Amino acid sequence: MVFAGTESFVRYQRDGANDWVNTVAAGTGAGAIYHTASGPRAMIAAAVLGGVLSGAAVAARPVLQRFAPEIVARWDNL
Repeated sequence: MVFAGTESFVRYQRDGANDWVNTVAAGTGAGAIYHTASGPRAMIAAAVLGGVLSGAAVAARPVLQRFAPEIVARWDNL
């Protein structure tokens, strides 16, 4: 829910643009929000990890689409 809310907020701030930047920013923001109470170092680490993992998911999508289209089709239906 944090990721989806952050992604919607980023899309709204970018005037409806829907690309990889929204996903990476949402992963970064969700990681930061989730670990805010743990202190600044944990928050920064979670933000970096969230951004990297969401960026990896965006980068892996074309590869999956080529080699495993059924996985991408299921992903789109979620």
